[in-house]
Amino acid sequence: MAVKSEVEHLREENERLRAELSRVAASASSSRDDLEEELRTLLEGVPIALFVIDPLGRFDRYRSGRMRLAASPESFLGRTIADIFVAPLAEQFEGAVEGARTLGERSTVEYDLPHLGHYMAHFAPLSGARVAVLVADITEQFQAQAALATNERRFRALIDKATDVLYVVDAGFIIRFWSPGAAEALGWTADEAVGTFGLDFIHPDDVASIPPPDPSLPPGSAQRFTYRVRHRDGTWRTLEAVVRNHLADPTIAGIIVNARDVTEQRRLEMRSAESQKLESIGRLAGGVAHDFNNLLTVILGCGELLQESVAARAPAPGEFVDEIIGAANRARDLTRQLLAFARRQVIAPIVLDLNTQVLESERLLARLLGEDITLRVELAGHPCRVRCDPAQLHQVIVNLAVNARDAMPRGGRLHISTGRVVPRLPTGDQVRLIVADDGPGMSPEVRAHAFEPFFTTKPTGKGTGLGLATVYGIIRQSGGQISVDCPAGGGTVFEILLPNVDTPEPAVLEPEAHAVPAPRGRGRHHILLVEDEPSVSQVVARMLEQAGYIVLHASNGARAVEMAREAEQLDLLLTDVVMPGMDGRQVADAVAGLWPGLPVLFMSGYTQDAIVQHGVVEAGVEFLPKPFTSAVLIRRVQAMLAAAGARRTPR
Repeated sequence: MAVKSEVEHLREENERLRAELSRVAASASSSRDDLEEELRTLLEGVPIALFVIDPLGRFDRYRSGRMRLAASPESFLGRTIADIFVAPLAEQFEGAVEGARTLGERSTVEYDLPHLGHYMAHFAPLSGARVAVLVADITEQFQAQAALATNERRFRALIDKATDVLYVVDAGFIIRFWSPGAAEALGWTADEAVGTFGLDFIHPDDVASIPPPDPSLPPGSAQRFTYRVRHRDGTWRTLEAVVRNHLADPTIAGIIVNARDVTEQRRLEMRSAESQKLESIGRLAGGVAHDFNNLLTVILGCGELLQESVAARAPAPGEFVDEIIGAANRARDLTRQLLAFARRQVIAPIVLDLNTQVLESERLLARLLGEDITLRVELAGHPCRVRCDPAQLHQVIVNLAVNARDAMPRGGRLHISTGRVVPRLPTGDQVRLIVADDGPGMSPEVRAHAFEPFFTTKPTGKGTGLGLATVYGIIRQSGGQISVDCPAGGGTVFEILLPNVDTPEPAVLEPEAHAVPAPRGRGRHHILLVEDEPSVSQVVARMLEQAGYIVLHASNGARAVEMAREAEQLDLLLTDVVMPGMDGRQVADAVAGLWPGLPVLFMSGYTQDAIVQHGVVEAGVEFLPKPFTSAVLIRRVQAMLAAAGARRTPR
C-alpha cells in the first residue's frame, strides 16, 4: 500500500508541475529569461528532470533538479529522440511528442532502461510548437511494487493450495472471504458462502458455544473452538478452529477463522473408544460367565444330590441345602456388584455424616487390615453431610481399604481422611473422602483400567476384579466423582467427591436381615400376590404361607383387579412391577380404587421401570428388589402391616 501511495504522489507532483508549466508557457508577457527562472524555481529540490523539445524535435533545454540521470544532461542537447533511444521506446516517445505538439495531448510513458532503472516520462505541450518532457526515476517504487505483487501472488497461491478451512467474518458474522480449501472441505463455493450469515452453517447445538465477536479483545488474540459445520451434501463435519480477532485492523476488519476438518479423526477416536468398550464388555462377560458357572455347578450338583436323596427316601443332607443357599447368595451379591458398577442398583439414599460412617467402618477395618498395616483416620472438624445409601457407602470404604491391604502384603500405612473442598461442580460445595496407602502404586496402564469390571492384577483365584468397579458405580450413582493418583514417591491415593448437603434430615434405617430368623405372622392377614412368573409366584406364596399369611394368587393385572373386587378382606398388595398388560403401578392404582389406603409393596428384578427411576426408589414407595430371602420379605410385610393398623374393609 505504501508503494502505491508513493507512485500516486509522483503522479500528482507531475500533474502539478505540468499545470504550472502550462501556466508559465501561456503567459505571453513573460520573457525567456523569466521562464527559465520560474522553471528553475519549480524544479528546485524536486527529483524530476525537465527537458524541452524544440519544433524540430531536438532537445534544446533541460533542468535536472535533484534527479541524477543515467547519462549527462548535456549529451541530450541538439539531439533527437531517435538519436538517443532505440525502437520501440523511441517510437513511443515520438508519438507522445507529436500528440502534444499537434493535438495538445498530455501523456505519460513508463519505461525501463536495462541496468539503469525504471522511469516515468510526462509529455506536455508548450507555446511555439515546443514540448516539455518531465522525467522521474521511480526505480525504487517500481521494485517495491513488483515485490508486493510477487508477495501477493505467493500469498494467493498459498491460500489457493491450502487444505485448511480458511474464512473471514465481520463483526456481524457475515462471511467476507471463503478460501478454496473451505470450498473443497465443505462443498460451498465462495459465491455461495460470501455474504451469508456464518452461524447458519453451524450445528444448532454448537452455536451457543461460540461467543459474539468482541472488538475489545487485543488485536490478533486467538481463541480455540470445536464445532460442527453443515456440508453442502447435508452431512455435518467437525472442525477444530483457531479464531483470531482482527476487527481493529483496517486492512482486514474481520475475524480470521483457520480450521481443520477432524471429522474422520473423531470417527476413528470413537471407533477406538468403542473397541475399548467392547474389550471391557468381553472381559465383563467372561468374568460373569466364569463366576456364574461356578455358582451354577454348586447349585446343580447339590440339587441333583438332594433329588437323589428324596427319591431314595433317605434323609436329605442339610449340607446340600446349605450349599445351594450359599451359592444363590453369592450369585445375588455378584449381581448387585454388577448393578452397582452399571449404576442400576436400587438404593435408598439418606442424609448422613461421612465422619460418622468412617468411624463406624473403622472398627471393622481394624480386623480386616491385620496387625501389619497401620490405620490412621483423620476426620474433618465439622459435619460432612452427603446423601448416600449407608450400606453402599460402607461398602466403598471397606472395598478401598481391602484393596489397599492386598497391595501391601508386607505391611504399610493406610490413611483415611474427610473434609470439604472448593467447589468443582456447578451443583455447589463438595465433601471429600481420601483413602491413601504407601504401597507400590499402579502403572499408567493399570490406572487406565482400574475401574473396569473383572480387570485385576491379582493371581487367579485371589480377586474377582469387581471391587473398584463396584466403588466406581456406587459413587457415580450417588452423584459424585472418584479418581485415582499414584504419586512419584509411591503409593496410591483414591479421592472421592460427593455433593455436600447443608441440611440434615432424620432417617430411620431398616437394614436387611441375613442370619435373623423370619418372624412368624400373627393373625390371619390376607395378601394379594400379583406375579406373572409361575416359579417366582410359587416360591413367594410359600414364603408367605409358611409365615401364617393367607395368599391370593393372581398371574396378571386384570385377574388381580377382579380378585380384589371379589375379596372380603385384603390387608396388603404385593405386586411385581414389570408385567404384560397392566404393570404394577396400574394394578396398584386400580386396587386402590377398591381398597382405599391399602398398603402396597412393589417387587422387581429390573431397576429401570415406573417405580425405580435411575436406580433410586421414589419417595413414599415401598420397594423390594429381587432376589430376596424369606426373612427379608416377612420383615417388610410385618412392618407395613403394623404401620397400616387395623384391618380394612372394601369400599
